[in-house]
Amino acid sequence: MNVFIFVFIVACGSSGSSNTESSDVANDIPPEIFLTKLNKIEIDENNIVTNTENNFTKFKSEEFTFTLSQDAKSFLLDIEVLTNVGDSSIGFASLIDPNGKEYILEANSAKFEYLNPNESVQLSLDNQTSLFLPFKSETEIVAGTWKFKVFAYSVNSNSIEIDAYLLERKHEISARPKIYIESFISSDNYSAANVKTSLDNVVKLFNKFNIDVEISEPIELVDSEKSLSFDQYINVINKDLILKGDISKISLFLVDSFLFPDSVVQPNADLLDILGLSGGIPGVHGRNSANSYIAINLSAFTVDSVLNDFSDVVSHEIGHYLGLRHTSESTGTIFDLLSDTDECPASADVNNDGIIDGLECPDHGGKNLMFWLKELPIEELSAEQFFIIQHSPLVR
Repeated sequence: MNVFIFVFIVACGSSGSSNTESSDVANDIPPEIFLTKLNKIEIDENNIVTNTENNFTKFKSEEFTFTLSQDAKSFLLDIEVLTNVGDSSIGFASLIDPNGKEYILEANSAKFEYLNPNESVQLSLDNQTSLFLPFKSETEIVAGTWKFKVFAYSVNSNSIEIDAYLLERKHEISARPKIYIESFISSDNYSAANVKTSLDNVVKLFNKFNIDVEISEPIELVDSEKSLSFDQYINVINKDLILKGDISKISLFLVDSFLFPDSVVQPNADLLDILGLSGGIPGVHGRNSANSYIAINLSAFTVDSVLNDFSDVVSHEIGHYLGLRHTSESTGTIFDLLSDTDECPASADVNNDGIIDGLECPDHGGKNLMFWLKELPIEELSAEQFFIIQHSPLVR
């Protein structure tokens, strides 16, 4: 699962191309949004690129295609592992538009984290990956046949099945976009009334950036688990908790705590400090999935039995879910691809603790909605960041 933390974070069996098949995945999705399920991608021993140590195998698929409509304003290409979910990771090895422009170069696809920012889009690599275009204002959305390849890493497996979906936005782009959120609360300690102020503050924050947000009154999940549990691969275990909600909106889940196995926490103590999670960058749109959620850890905001404001974290995770990345990561060496967001370099680490924080970067993005750590008031959203939110298929 793609985990994004605010505190710190194609071969078909018989053919080399894929025709799309229409899928009425949902009837309640807005009519301007078109979700198409592509043919299943099957990768096996014929697609092995390298065998590495510890049974870690890399696969690369043959070329697949999808057709983008003439009236598409943006699109999201979404791939998800069906088998061996726990120990398989997938990503896009190439993406080529109808004019032959390469957005992802195969030479860089072996990198496990970020692709070369000068040559390609940034992608997450996990058991589910979504690719959203346009990822900046200069990106051209070209109607016609696009080509892509998928690569995968797997442990102890020589066969992987992958589902692929294409979600197109066809409705007009609004000068003042509106984000719709359906919220749920599953807590032994708090009710919908206790979180109202924080949710109202989310609306106020985005209003400053000329963006409307509509958040439903939280639905209280009385009989559901009160914690979100993860396995050793940081995949959600109790999926029934999050597989609900209106697929035309962002689903926000407020839970008492996040639970991780000791084998994961011991080498990664920072997991205990997670405030919020987004199921992806961007998250899954247009269908219910184990990665179509935002979750907030209410215990992280509880001091002396009082629930403090968590609106900044919700707002930050909304940014992730709609495709925004951290403007600067904690090391000061990795940045987003946007030309108008301030970067805070490692040289700003004046206390030499190995990380850059907001207080060290007040004039270098520390006040941006998507800075990796919240220490200063959120006051900045760049024009390019606004553009990405504005073009999201889930935004009206």
